[in-house]
Amino acid sequence: MTSSVVISKNKRTQYNFLIVLIFVLYPIASCPFILLGILNRKRWAYCLGAIFMGYMGILYPPAGDMYRYAEDFNLYKDLDWEYFWILMALKFDYFLPLLSWGLGKLGAYPESVRFLFVATSYYLLFDLFHDITWSNQNLIKQTKVYSLILLVPFVFSAYLFRMGLAQTVLVYGIYWFLVKEKKKGLFFIVFSAFIHVSYIPFIFIAIISKYKIFNFSKNAFGCLCFLLVLVESSSLGVNLLRALPFSESMLSHLEEYITGSQSEDLSSQFTLKQLIAKYFFNIVYYITLYQYYQFYKSNPQPLKIKQFVNIFIVVIIMSSSVPVLHERLLNVLKTFLILSSLYFMNKTIVMQKLLRIVVFFTIINMLFAFWQMRFFLMFSRFDLLFKSSSIQLVEFHYTDKWVSKNVDEEGHLIGWLKLGYRPL
Repeated sequence: MTSSVVISKNKRTQYNFLIVLIFVLYPIASCPFILLGILNRKRWAYCLGAIFMGYMGILYPPAGDMYRYAEDFNLYKDLDWEYFWILMALKFDYFLPLLSWGLGKLGAYPESVRFLFVATSYYLLFDLFHDITWSNQNLIKQTKVYSLILLVPFVFSAYLFRMGLAQTVLVYGIYWFLVKEKKKGLFFIVFSAFIHVSYIPFIFIAIISKYKIFNFSKNAFGCLCFLLVLVESSSLGVNLLRALPFSESMLSHLEEYITGSQSEDLSSQFTLKQLIAKYFFNIVYYITLYQYYQFYKSNPQPLKIKQFVNIFIVVIIMSSSVPVLHERLLNVLKTFLILSSLYFMNKTIVMQKLLRIVVFFTIINMLFAFWQMRFFLMFSRFDLLFKSSSIQLVEFHYTDKWVSKNVDEEGHLIGWLKLGYRPL
């Protein structure tokens, strides 16, 4: 018996080593094995999967916000610590500048930041998938596949940005702090605020969610959901913001979301296809909210999770006059509701049907997301995924010559502009 166990363990070790070797030599060829390993909840598969998605982050072109990140990276790497710290005094988001400065001093390129952002985000999402599918014994094999689609979307471009990484770290922290009742979750919640300053309020939301004043009845919660969908608020968000114990400079920075460019609603400038994409995104919000409402009535969740969601929805309602911030908060809410629903999922027919509907629209949303970034893929070097080793991908970077030829001074892709695109 012992001998057979040892032989089986040796075979698994040899298999894992072979997959890693294939990944190093030609990573694209290892994808089917990595996917199989992820579905079987293997840690090595999570690591390789996250690294592979990080490679895609490297190959994403330095355009749009990535152009600005690269410009900042090149600025930071030439500064000594004293001047860098003076510049940091003018910043509110510390993580990206510190990371850029450190990597720049080590001789890395801006692509390394994109790699770390994407790879870290995906590993945290894989870890959530692992713990949820391990903890909830009601999840059948098909539901576990659905969980992977919902928790680990293939749309890697979202995690190239500070907001995407911060959202992943935040949801990861909320899960461990509220659902699993682990103190390490609070660390991740606080850390998300260092990545993106707009997530500071979640520190307070997580703490005050323990007070029973926010324990609403199912009817009150239903009214709250109705308000979330329909009500617009003008100055309520500003008044709440002013009540927080922040410095004047911090409040001024956060208020840019209220009165600055973040308050501008650009939907009137969308094309028909962009409007359709937006409405499909919203459908997922509404379905996940309805699904959570069903859970709310059946009462399987701990009280503090309900209270956290209640406070969160109130904050989102008060941010409704700030379209960009409102949309980002809705995205965080959607992700947490999906995560919470999967953790407490049961085998009832209603819940299974709702889950399949959410998966269906999530897949459609992912297709829309790829359509929206089609030009970034077209004018990038993603072709290298099919003809490069891991070492070649890690060493790749966009040269100054490529950037000057393909990206204008405002960070727009020149080839995209030639096709008639005009940025909003």
